[in-house]
Amino acid sequence: MKRIAAITLYAAATLGAYTQANAASRPAASSEAIKKLLIKDEIRDTLAVYNQLVDRDDGAPTRQMWADRMFTDDADMLAFYPDGKPDIEFHGRAAILKAFGGGDGKETGLASKHYLTSVTFDEVSENHVKTHINALSITTTKNIVDQHCAGCGGQPVSISMFVYENDWVKLNGEWRIRKMIVRFKN
Repeated sequence: MKRIAAITLYAAATLGAYTQANAASRPAASSEAIKKLLIKDEIRDTLAVYNQLVDRDDGAPTRQMWADRMFTDDADMLAFYPDGKPDIEFHGRAAILKAFGGGDGKETGLASKHYLTSVTFDEVSENHVKTHINALSITTTKNIVDQHCAGCGGQPVSISMFVYENDWVKLNGEWRIRKMIVRFKN
């Protein structure tokens, strides 16, 4: 019995010394690393709001709210299709808003939703972030059971794959997109 107790004490002491030495070799999480994690979380939350606002087609909230919440006044948006040539180029929040409806939702018989599949952070600082975001957009009829848009045949109208390259700035405590590049993959 004494021998088992001695072995147990030796094992506990050895494990304790090993754990302390191992912990000392690992730096404690720095406040800078924690700040970066919080910034990344803020960006992810903002992206969720972006998707909810851009995909609402019931008129509430309006596209104006979407543009105001997501873009700086001087934001740029560029889109490149698979041929690599710029197809869309808008300068300023007002131009972006005008291009994407500018008003309440319209009844078209179609529904469209964006799905962000991954977000990577290229740069993260207190007031500036750069991201790459893989995304899908699916457009289909609003009700494929008993209501179809003319010519759709009840099937999905389009599925688009693209990458957002966003340049974010923090203004008045909230993240806004200063530059958005969209690279369509199909």
